[in-house]
Amino acid sequence: MEKATKGNLLKGSSLLGVDIGGAELKMALVKNGSYQLVCERMPENLVKGGHVQAPEQLARLIRSVRTRYRLGSAACAVMLPDFTTYFRRITLPPMTVEQLKINLPYEFRDYIGGDTDKYFFDYAMERTVTDDNGTVTGLEMAAAAVQKTTIEEYIQLFRRAGLRLSLALPYEMVYTNIMKDYLRRYPEDALREFCLVELGYDSSRVVIMQGAAVVASKVIEIGCHQVDAAIADAFHIDEFVAAEYRRADHDNALSAPACMNVYDQLSVEVMKVINFHAYNNRDSRLSDVYFCGTGAGIDLLKKTVTDAVQFAQHSITELLPEGAGADESLMTTCAMAIGVALKTEG
Repeated sequence: MEKATKGNLLKGSSLLGVDIGGAELKMALVKNGSYQLVCERMPENLVKGGHVQAPEQLARLIRSVRTRYRLGSAACAVMLPDFTTYFRRITLPPMTVEQLKINLPYEFRDYIGGDTDKYFFDYAMERTVTDDNGTVTGLEMAAAAVQKTTIEEYIQLFRRAGLRLSLALPYEMVYTNIMKDYLRRYPEDALREFCLVELGYDSSRVVIMQGAAVVASKVIEIGCHQVDAAIADAFHIDEFVAAEYRRADHDNALSAPACMNVYDQLSVEVMKVINFHAYNNRDSRLSDVYFCGTGAGIDLLKKTVTDAVQFAQHSITELLPEGAGADESLMTTCAMAIGVALKTEG
């Protein structure tokens, strides 16, 4: 899809996107139509399952990486771990912004009970619903809730690192950011379906979108950690060393039968999500899968998934804006850091 590689980053923006993974710290400085991307390996057990085990150590690492790579922005945006947020797609009657702020907490009452004062709420408008006369009858939007204590923890973390937290988003809204930016350039794809697969370290995600709206998503508890464990077992080495084998495909480690088993398991889970979506949406025309994340550099893994679902294989870079100084493999790995830093309207 060559057309999607054209376009530029928004001029004048300066925001450092941060994606704190299970094994890697990914940062993306989006500024003046260019990217500055960094993927840094983190010490073992610094982050487990999205939980930061040692905030001060992580802050020192972030500060060190910023200094080493001269990432000059003082403002940052972070993608929040899955377990810290609630996310919903909702439709509300027409109302003002002030009325929306009052009503939004009630949409999460089944999840958080009466503790609305302990949460921040935000939304991203998807589209307005109109009747035959063009009168607006509803507002379709993505809405999210996160505990205030969680945001305060991230504010303190980045303050120690010399940064000011300007934005915090759940992963669903990061994907919405990416697709809104893409659709601004290619509005003819507004009703098209997209399947995005993020191959992470602790887990992977399948996200199905229609235009900029997340219509289905699932976290799969299989990621590069399981690949590292398979390599460690096959080569009788430590998992931390096995990660280096994975990155370099040392001794064809990624072709080991134990690794192929991991790929097969993941492909089955991805296929289940896609089949379930197709069953519930008989008009679905999904035919392409876009890969990103730490595991997107494993060609055999991507091939196993695409063979299983019988989709065409793409990189998420085809959906991201082109920017000066961007390495495609780093763009693929750091896609979520880029997405959280993109400035979009609405």
